[in-house]
Amino acid sequence: MAPPNLLHVKDETMSVIRRTFDRMIHAREQEARRYVQAYIRNADRSLLSAGGFDADEVKSKDAKYLPF
Repeated sequence: MAPPNLLHVKDETMSVIRRTFDRMIHAREQEARRYVQAYIRNADRSLLSAGGFDADEVKSKDAKYLPF
């Protein structure tokens, strides 16, 4: 009887770990976008213009990342 292919099992385990890690990173990126967008949308005009943003454009953008 041949021994089980341990390398194959290790590859599958690494694949699961990699997918989990990728999903975790994706969720954190979305969370960061929400925080930044909320901050920018609540900033005053002088701060936005200093950062190179157009206040009217920022305020009118779709708020799909905002949780509220």
